[in-house]
Amino acid sequence: MSAAWTNITDTIFDHARTRPMAVAVVEGPTALTFRSFADLIAKATAWLAQQKIKPGDRVGVRMTNSADHLILSLALLRMGAVKFELSPNHSPKQLEAITRKFSLTELFVEPPMKTYRGARAIVVDINWRAAVEACTGDVRHDDTKGEPWFVDLTPSSTGVSKGVVVHHRQVIARYREYLAGYGNTGIISSKDPATVLTIGSLSFAGFHGFLMYQVMSGAKIVMLPEFSRFYDIVRNFSYYDNAVAMVTPELCTVFLSCAQKGTMLLPNIRALVGGGPPLAPESKKAMLAGVTPHYHEVYGTSSTGWVSVLHPEDMARRSESVGRTVPGMEVEIVDAEGNALPANKVGRLRCRSATTSTAYVVPEPMTNEGYRDGWFHTGDLAMFDSSRFLQLKGRVGGIIVRNGVEVYPVEVEAVLRAHPSVSDAAVVGLPTRQGGREVVGLIVAKGAPQHDALVQHCTAKLPPEKRPGAFAYTDALPRLANGRIDRAKVAEHALRAIQRTRSRAPGHA
Repeated sequence: MSAAWTNITDTIFDHARTRPMAVAVVEGPTALTFRSFADLIAKATAWLAQQKIKPGDRVGVRMTNSADHLILSLALLRMGAVKFELSPNHSPKQLEAITRKFSLTELFVEPPMKTYRGARAIVVDINWRAAVEACTGDVRHDDTKGEPWFVDLTPSSTGVSKGVVVHHRQVIARYREYLAGYGNTGIISSKDPATVLTIGSLSFAGFHGFLMYQVMSGAKIVMLPEFSRFYDIVRNFSYYDNAVAMVTPELCTVFLSCAQKGTMLLPNIRALVGGGPPLAPESKKAMLAGVTPHYHEVYGTSSTGWVSVLHPEDMARRSESVGRTVPGMEVEIVDAEGNALPANKVGRLRCRSATTSTAYVVPEPMTNEGYRDGWFHTGDLAMFDSSRFLQLKGRVGGIIVRNGVEVYPVEVEAVLRAHPSVSDAAVVGLPTRQGGREVVGLIVAKGAPQHDALVQHCTAKLPPEKRPGAFAYTDALPRLANGRIDRAKVAEHALRAIQRTRSRAPGHA
């Protein structure tokens, strides 16, 4: 690990010098050694220069996962372009909005994707690799002219995604911290680099960051395709021994549905790392019991990197938490005025460190989430328990103020999900005719709804001000692309269902 690294790709070129024949990337029947991988990245920078791409240019990459995608992305980083990873699933309207907001000048796309006319489209097809191999040179960004950076896009409740400025040196520093703190866990290791299975889209900031850290460690990256059948994912994961992968809650659900009682679904996996919204406590325990005993969970943001990590040995007794904070990360739970709160008190989560990003590429309106007073406010409600394990309690924007009392939806949802008739639940605040807010639960029932039993359960488990004033029922909860509950749509569904079914209000004691 070199102190001279200032560009993310410096790590790859170091591996090309010290372990040139080690495998860097696998895609189908093709394997690239670190020597050939670095050579392709260098040639791709020369190809990009031929396309008139310059340091500081804002460019979008709208491609599915592939070795060519990885080579192109790293070449853009090496030459100092400001890279935006765009989802292949973006609609034309979304793509136009992102292109306009961030003033993108070029979009790299695969055929037959359509692009927004405001940016120049550069097609990366099956002949692209041959065009790159015909080039010579290496256009590495000169750090003395300004530190290179890229942009992570994060969801925004107000419209177009926010763009978080992430400097190369921040990513390199985060990597060093994770290696020092978690090198013994198997999640990441430079002494024994892993085989990394890439199933999530690089447009998801969590997967993109995780992949960068693994590339730096000298891991072997296996580019898996997008599977139409979920069981194909399980089958492909089982082919690899001692492998590491970051997985979403949705993929964990697939694994759990395939697990057989008394056996381990993926007994030879080195580590599965849960990213995105945390799993429910019982699902974490089920992952350890039926999928792999090496399931870890990471909580973080694009602005901060990892904030906390929950390891398998802590899941049995701290499954409701997202673990302890990472080394070097200062985390506080504060009230609405910014006063620090003691353990076991719910409040707003804010954090800072030497590697925390400090700005959006385009200024954003001040909301519950953002940069203030040297801190990044995540927009999450949270608390520390007495052992400094961090627990998430929902989003600040989801707080329901009912008769002057703050109601945290996640606490009410936990009570609802504890009832045997409930498969899933979301709680929102709906306006009343008197101008206040009513607590309303949207329920996914197991079989036929047991309305009266659920009312009695809430009466026994919740104080009057937190009991739902009405219930509505649905087949599935609407969720955002990152797996979080889409509370705006929950509110719409609940309101329509209540108006349609005229659900009875349980009343209050």
